[in-house]
Amino acid sequence: PPPPTPCLPTCACTPTSYSCRGQNLTAFPADMFLGWPALDTGLQLRTRPGTWAAGEMLDWEAPTGGYLLQACFSTGVAAAKGMTDWLNRSAF
Repeated sequence: PPPPTPCLPTCACTPTSYSCRGQNLTAFPADMFLGWPALDTGLQLRTRPGTWAAGEMLDWEAPTGGYLLQACFSTGVAAAKGMTDWLNRSAF
């Protein structure tokens, strides 16, 4: 089969929205990934404020080998910091 089609830097992939236990959630297709230009320094999608990406949602152009788990954990922490920073700057 052909390789997965990457999401464009403008995040042209089609997310799926669904509801679970009263929460509205959004999921991205498993065969799509985000290029680094689509994200800001806090791993927030530039075209969808309030949406972050981490782990295997990202386009890894590196021979990560067994270190992909560490990369997933590290980007998860970076995305959480980006969320915290964004929430602290946002007025509710």
